[in-house]
Amino acid sequence: MRVNKRTWIVLAVIAVVLIGAWAGTGISRARKTGKYLEDLAGDKPDKVMDAMAELEMRGRAAGPAIAGLLATGDATGKSRAAWLLGTIGYKKAADALIAALQDEAPEVRIAALQSLGRMRIATASSAIQALLADEKQDMLVRRAAAYALGEIGGEENVAPLTKVLADHPAPVPEPPPGVEPDPNAPKPPPDETVDLRKAAARALGRIGEPSSARALTESLRGAAEPDAEVRVAIAYALGDVAAKATEEADATTVLDGLLAGLTDKNGDVRIACAYGLRKATVPQSRQTAVADGLRKAKDDNHYWVRQAAEETLLALRITD
Repeated sequence: MRVNKRTWIVLAVIAVVLIGAWAGTGISRARKTGKYLEDLAGDKPDKVMDAMAELEMRGRAAGPAIAGLLATGDATGKSRAAWLLGTIGYKKAADALIAALQDEAPEVRIAALQSLGRMRIATASSAIQALLADEKQDMLVRRAAAYALGEIGGEENVAPLTKVLADHPAPVPEPPPGVEPDPNAPKPPPDETVDLRKAAARALGRIGEPSSARALTESLRGAAEPDAEVRVAIAYALGDVAAKATEEADATTVLDGLLAGLTDKNGDVRIACAYGLRKATVPQSRQTAVADGLRKAKDDNHYWVRQAAEETLLALRITD
């Protein structure tokens, strides 16, 4: 088909108009993104929330601009930018987020840890491990580091978490039966790492590596871990590990820990252990021990322990 000169001119004009409209839209969008970044670093909550929503909708296309705020903003702007980079999954900012782990503001370090964990940036593991182990760090930073390692996963992150889990104060000895505690005895110092140990236990459960089974079991057996809430977290973590323990030796270690926890003095720990057992693949060598432990738990004085034991017996198809 022959196209005359006039038609070519019309087509050229249309093309110029379309390109101009596209360019204008891009410029307008860039200006709006810049405004949203200003609002993101501002102090007006409604505008901050709107900016976060709009930038999140733009997705990874807004990543470079958000990363720019991480590099140049104040602590408030940088922390929000760091968090948002993880929300939109902008992995190209991984190096910038790793660098932000050294920021002087703890809120920036926490947000960077959350995003590195959310995006599972494995190359950040060593830097995150360093924050987890640093006792001079803000405790919230160390907890965020535990969370991040749990999200990233991998065998290399098990040992740093188990080390934190094992770093607890010695249990306070109870008086012998029939002996009242001395009201004038000095009280132990406050346990400042309880929440950190809970975070470490949950992270180990999230990772689910059988190599963590021994450390988790040792913390649970004989109530070596003095805090009941931490023991609950350990019990649930053992349940998560049990679901992935395919080798008999690993499964046996996990089962030993959960069975020991069934006799814990705290009812919530016993409940967690009973439910944890239902996730396990029970080898032939441990079936009798598991059945006996759960049947004893059916006579527990705690109603929900009895319920958990009954449900687990049914799930494992153990009959009386």
